[in-house]
Amino acid sequence: MKKKLLLGLTILLTIFLVTGCELSKKQITAEDFQKIGEDEGLIVVDVKEQFKDYDYVDKAIVGASQEGWQVEFYELSDKDHAETMFAKNKKEFQEEADGKYKGETREIGNYSTYILETDTQYMSLTRVNNTVLYAKVGIATKDTVVELIKKLGY
Repeated sequence: MKKKLLLGLTILLTIFLVTGCELSKKQITAEDFQKIGEDEGLIVVDVKEQFKDYDYVDKAIVGASQEGWQVEFYELSDKDHAETMFAKNKKEFQEEADGKYKGETREIGNYSTYILETDTQYMSLTRVNNTVLYAKVGIATKDTVVELIKKLGY
């Protein structure tokens, strides 16, 4: 019995290692987002004032490109609020797609991701612990945004 359990765990671990699945992601800070965003040529703006009525939003930052697209980063007071924000935005993405497109969800360890691509838009959400990264851009910008998300570690 113990050998079967050990073998099963070994196989599961091997699958994770071979497929590159991460069991957790390193959470970045608003300062990390600002530095990486600026290094990538984005204009980074603190938009916390827009969320002054939401005491659970600790930090809110937008990284805007010269081409007009933007990525948003939020630090929330706790994981529960981040999960709620993630779920709300995921639902909005799905409603916008009107059932014509299927998104891809991944929930592992301390993070969740949701990606939805339509003919005209690329939408991405990532939650790591109590942070949320939000991107909703034109499909032509997809590769640039995916690369930025990778650089952020999300």
